[in-house]
Amino acid sequence: MCFHKMGTIYHLRLDDLESGCLFYREAVENYNNSLISQHPLQKSLWSKQESLIPKILELKDLLEELLPKLENFKLRERIYNDLKSIHYNF
Repeated sequence: MCFHKMGTIYHLRLDDLESGCLFYREAVENYNNSLISQHPLQKSLWSKQESLIPKILELKDLLEELLPKLENFKLRERIYNDLKSIHYNF
């Protein structure tokens, strides 16, 4: 959740699209990893599978919208390839 919030801060408050996208990408990966490493006694609503999957899909959609706006072509390609290489756990 921290990566997601950091991405939001960089993207919306600091107007730093590149850093925001990098944090969003990390959030997607970490949310995805959380799907398989959940502890059965976790009670936080944000960490439950029914909350994580929509967050992952929301962030992927946001990144697909933001990536074409990145001026740094190498960074854009790296994030795009990173997203393609993630094996989604749903």
